[in-house]
Amino acid sequence: MGNDVRELDDPVDVIVVGSGAGGLATAVAAAAMGLSVRVLEKEAFFGGTTAYSGGVLWIPCHRKDPSIKDSIEAARTYMLHEAGDHFDSARVDAFLRSGPEMIEFFERNSSLEFVSVPEFSDYHPNAPGAMPGDDRYLLPLTMHVNSDNLPTDSVHP
Repeated sequence: MGNDVRELDDPVDVIVVGSGAGGLATAVAAAAMGLSVRVLEKEAFFGGTTAYSGGVLWIPCHRKDPSIKDSIEAARTYMLHEAGDHFDSARVDAFLRSGPEMIEFFERNSSLEFVSVPEFSDYHPNAPGAMPGDDRYLLPLTMHVNSDNLPTDSVHP
């Protein structure tokens, strides 16, 4: 890591520090609202720790594959079983309602494309509400970028 400090002459509405999933999600959401955005990253590559983890998401009822037979009720039952005394009904319901909408938002407003990962099952596939062989998991396709950090293509897993 060098000490490359540069003056930024053009003002922006939003500055995002870090290019992991949270940072880039913030940047896409701000840009979709018409705001100008600059993402600052200290490393030579974008992605943060999300790039190391692969960025796999657990999104029940995600609508990427119409053949998937999932339900909000089953996912809620699974989460209640897994969370036990830490179950927060309002947050769980917001997550289950908003997760599929979030996937659609990012595919509509960015170059991201998600694919289902049927090889992953819920962590406890025999628990109430679980889906063995799951299809609740989504993986963003790997993006190749050019020297201007613009997407050039996606790579299917």
